[in-house]
Amino acid sequence: EEHRQGYLEDFRFVPFQNPDFEKEVEQYHKEHG
Repeated sequence: EEHRQGYLEDFRFVPFQNPDFEKEVEQYHKEHG
């Protein structure tokens, strides 16, 4: 299933996550999801 870009903005994984962190998680999700 495809997700819209920036879909991780709605989730908090670490206290001070930033857009760079979210991009890394999105890439990991694409590769391993």
